[in-house]
Amino acid sequence: MIFRSHLEAKWALIFDILGWDTDYEPGTYRITPTMAYVPDFYVHPLKMWAEVKGPPFLSRESIAKICASVAGNNRLPIRSEPFTKSEGILVLGDITPVSPGELPVVSLIRDLGDKKAGIVDASFDLSGRLVTHGEVWHVFDGSGRVASRRPPRSLADRICNPPKRRGDCHRAVSFAYKAASSLTFDSAGYAVVPPEVNALTASRWAGRPVASRR
Repeated sequence: MIFRSHLEAKWALIFDILGWDTDYEPGTYRITPTMAYVPDFYVHPLKMWAEVKGPPFLSRESIAKICASVAGNNRLPIRSEPFTKSEGILVLGDITPVSPGELPVVSLIRDLGDKKAGIVDASFDLSGRLVTHGEVWHVFDGSGRVASRRPPRSLADRICNPPKRRGDCHRAVSFAYKAASSLTFDSAGYAVVPPEVNALTASRWAGRPVASRR
């Protein structure tokens, strides 16, 4: 699988280590009459889309697309029966190791109604269950209208790289974050996967098991 960025490859590695089936850039979705959107990942266990973004790349255009995809007139669908509208999209930023007593957090953007999109902190456990923490802490317009200014860097940092919480992180999730954060790439841009990590992911290709499940 060829990814557009090293950060996308690192998140794909996390999903593979956890054994989660994913689709990478599966299609282009027309979310407004004038706006098309290609989400980065669909994560099947979560039944949710994910957009990989470092803070410098969270532009006003990308915010408009992300928010319209969950709160606009043409919301993204889930990719399994009953093919209803997705309940949210994850923003996945930079990856750092998880220390004991820490719980890694991602931003979940979800529909608040009336074409408003709200951001809430979330984490996921090994079973593929998404857990939210606290209340919505920021609201964006979800109509697809592009703001006149890009979000302040402090807000972009908070969305892409929310602070970790105190809590217990499953050791498999902790290992996945550690492996992804230390992943290196050769001069051609290919990931150099350590043997102990490759042993966990060798039976998977392109976000899916190589052999069909029984």
